[in-house]
Amino acid sequence: MTEQGPEATDEPAAENERALGEPTAISAASMAAEIAELKAELETLKDEADKRLVGWQRSQADMENYKKHSIQDLADRVRLAKAGILLDLLGVVDDFERALAADHETDVHAWIQGVRLIEKKFYAFLEAKDLSPIAAEQQRFDPNFHEALGQAPGPAGQVIAQLQKGYLLGEKVLRPARVIVGSGDGADSSPATDAAKAKAANTAPSGDQDTTDASPPDPISADASESS
Repeated sequence: MTEQGPEATDEPAAENERALGEPTAISAASMAAEIAELKAELETLKDEADKRLVGWQRSQADMENYKKHSIQDLADRVRLAKAGILLDLLGVVDDFERALAADHETDVHAWIQGVRLIEKKFYAFLEAKDLSPIAAEQQRFDPNFHEALGQAPGPAGQVIAQLQKGYLLGEKVLRPARVIVGSGDGADSSPATDAAKAKAANTAPSGDQDTTDASPPDPISADASESS
């Protein structure tokens, strides 16, 4: 049996140590490089996130400014629309003031004619604004357009008297007509029906007695009837 010397015994151990040490050094270097790469990627993602945050904040600010400008623009449009309506109405107000200041005792006929012309001008103003009266008296009661304030003897479900005119703005009900509806008892010319109509005539505002047509009376025909 051959004996091995000290040098032969130490050589394999040294080789084993080198073999074990080399992978450890390579693994540490690879890990350091990977960490550095991840750090660089993280910094890139942070920069991108910061840019997106700034962009989002800018978009939010732009949206808030847009909302404020839209609200202001809408308010300006409403104000201009009101100003246009009031400016047209001021012409009627001026005519009324002139009529009230005029000497109506000297020539009552001319004064009345002037007031009727103002009334006609006012109805023309309402018509120009797409305002129209709701047909009521002698019409079938319709809860979409009429507001029943009571009943009186007369044809069932029919409007027998109007207490206050109703108006449409375009096709939308601006104010329903306030009416008395027939109960189905008695004839059309019963005292209760006549009383309801008389109440409507006394209750309705000035100029509202005509329940079927919003146009004012014709000054010429009215003056002719007065002269006769």
